[in-house]
Amino acid sequence: MHHSSKQRRSHRWIGALVAVALLMGGVGGFLTYAHRHEGRAPRGTMLMGQDVSGIDRQTLIALVSQRAASASLTLNVKGTSTTVPISQIARVDAQATVEAAVSGAGSPMAHLRGIVRKREVTVRYTIDEEARAALVSQLSSTLHDHAVEPTVAWDEDGGGFIASPGRSGDGIDPDDLDSVLDAAVRKLSDHTAPLSIRRTEPTVSAEEASAVARSATALLDAELSVTVDAAAHTATRAQKASWIDFPIKEDRIVPMVSQDRVKAWVSSLTAEAERSPVNAINDVDSSGTVLQLARPGKAGRRAGNIEEVTAALAQGLGQGRSLSQEISWNEVPHSTENRVVPSGPERFAYQAKEGEKWIDVNLTDSTLTAYEGQKVVYGPILINHGGVGHETVTGTYKIYLRHRAQDMGCTPEWPYCERGVPWVSYWHKSYALHGAPWVKEFGIGTDESSHGCINIPVADAQAIWQWSEIGTTVVTHY
Repeated sequence: MHHSSKQRRSHRWIGALVAVALLMGGVGGFLTYAHRHEGRAPRGTMLMGQDVSGIDRQTLIALVSQRAASASLTLNVKGTSTTVPISQIARVDAQATVEAAVSGAGSPMAHLRGIVRKREVTVRYTIDEEARAALVSQLSSTLHDHAVEPTVAWDEDGGGFIASPGRSGDGIDPDDLDSVLDAAVRKLSDHTAPLSIRRTEPTVSAEEASAVARSATALLDAELSVTVDAAAHTATRAQKASWIDFPIKEDRIVPMVSQDRVKAWVSSLTAEAERSPVNAINDVDSSGTVLQLARPGKAGRRAGNIEEVTAALAQGLGQGRSLSQEISWNEVPHSTENRVVPSGPERFAYQAKEGEKWIDVNLTDSTLTAYEGQKVVYGPILINHGGVGHETVTGTYKIYLRHRAQDMGCTPEWPYCERGVPWVSYWHKSYALHGAPWVKEFGIGTDESSHGCINIPVADAQAIWQWSEIGTTVVTHY
């Protein structure tokens, strides 16, 4: 039978269409597979000793991170066991490890290879050389006849650093530790292994240690000072020496200035001068209506450049370079509190007649307020009063003697002498209201500082003196 050319062309077209359909189906299947397995470990992937096929990227990162954080390494040295977290000496890169695990995700060929054989992915990590050296030293120190490195220490009597020689002895083989660590990191699970011991020499010679001691002693000649509120504080030679450590790094003793210890010294200078804010107080009635300001607020302050001063001092000492630094201050704002008090005249410490002048000295709030009757005419202002052993007497008194200025103390029976004290009003024996030009700060936090008198800012003391008179009532109370 013969087929026409038309029929043969028709068969070829049908074959071509079938081939295209099969190709499209294959491409579609490939794309579907690739999409479904994108970001997942291909079949046959082994990580940390387990099959992680099909697990997605984020889950794997969480798994590796968790295992890295929790796995421990127990090392046996001559019958003594020491357990440390693997994370103490190995820095596992979970991201890089997982990227290697999901490499080839979505590839049908990777899937086919996984059917035939497993693919072992190693955990990516780096060794913390400093932590490793510290661990080797720690483990070696458990040995009876362990090697000892030379040391450099402060000699108070000599005023400098001196070196002590090391000695040869037994020690841990660092290469052995690396092999044990690598085996532990491969599975990121708790691992126990013995470590071998070898005879070792100190990595630093006695001559090198002595040279370091001499150079470190020379650093102490640098004069380092910090000024706090115009007062300069210079670090002593012993203080500077206490800031220097002598770790061994890469087989050398390297003097290192401890920023933490420098900062502790700087902070000790500023601590006494720092102030917490003291909130203002409004006296309010039971409904919350403000009756009067009872106590002005007082801003606090904090040292604003401790970190910068610390860094400069540490650098200066490390370079043997003299320098001075000054503390700057940041203001800490106060807030306002409400204090509920009776709304009637009983809220006052003194029941004054209408228009009667009287002065309220509140030793709890460290304030002074001038009244005429129940009306505030001046204040409240912040004041200072008597400290421990010199407490200000309490009660109701009257001004009986006034001076524009006078010397206070300045006789053998008094432990102090202040010349030309301004605006003085005595109200009980030697207790007086007066200006205090030598005082820098008033109010809670610095208030218990006088010998019993009420210390007042000079301008306020003048205003009170000019307003008051002989016979004006003064009430001091808590």
